[in-house]
Formats: sequence, structure tokens, C-alpha cells
Amino acid sequence: MQHDLAEMRRLALERVRNEQFGGNAQALADAIDRDGNQVRQWLRGHRNIGEKLARHIEAKLGMVRGELDRAGEPPPVTLSADESALVARYRVASPAGRMAILQFASLTEPQRDSMGQHLLSVVFGPAVDDARIPASFQSPAAKRAKR
Repeated sequence: MQHDLAEMRRLALERVRNEQFGGNAQALADAIDRDGNQVRQWLRGHRNIGEKLARHIEAKLGMVRGELDRAGEPPPVTLSADESALVARYRVASPAGRMAILQFASLTEPQRDSMGQHLLSVVFGPAVDDARIPASFQSPAAKRAKR
């Protein structure tokens, strides 16, 4: 188990070096306040990255605590209340409803604004003045126009 953890940390550090520092071990070393030779020894597997050092590296690089221990796995995601509600609605939606959610999410902002205007006209009628619509239902474009 300890060997597996050491290898996971080495692989995670290698990924960080490649993705964030363009493969430059010295730049990584500078960012975590360590000697370049020491970092290269970790990357080659000649020395292990211990618990205290792993947490130091994560803190210096703004990583999630424990991220080096999960090589290849994305860090856990924390959802806002709105995002959690959307996920909950997606999970209970029909296949057509899920498709609609995914299609709406793939639209550009101007396309979403246009879709919002269309939905407002369907719900409230064609010639609705945005001033009569509660602010929470106004399109982002209408809100920007008022500024």
C-alpha cells in the first residue's frame, strides 16, 4: 500500500510538472521552494514523497488537500445549491428532458438570450415589455440593456 501511494504521488507530481510547468522540473522546484535536484529525484522515483511533503506541495501549488494521493483522478467537486438542484432535476428528467437540458447547456450566451426572449413571448405573449416582468424572469440581455 505504501509503495502504491508513493507511486501515485510521483505520477501526480509528474502530471503537475507537465501540465503546469511545461515539463520543467526546475520551475516546479522554484514554485514549491525546493531544490531542483531533489524534485528530479522524486520524479524518477529515487526518493519518495512523504505525507508532510505532499501536503506542502499541494499548499504551495493551490491544490486540493490530498490531490497528490489521487493520481489521475480529478479533485472532488463542490456544487452550489443551484447546481445541486439542476443535477437533481436532470436525474429525474425524461430522456427528452435530459436532451433538452444538454442542448440548452451547449448554446452560446447570445443563443440562450434569444431562447429566453422566445420563452418569455410564449409564456407572457408576444409584445411584453420587459419592465413588467419580474427581474428574476428577465433575460440577461434585458438586464444588461437597463444598465
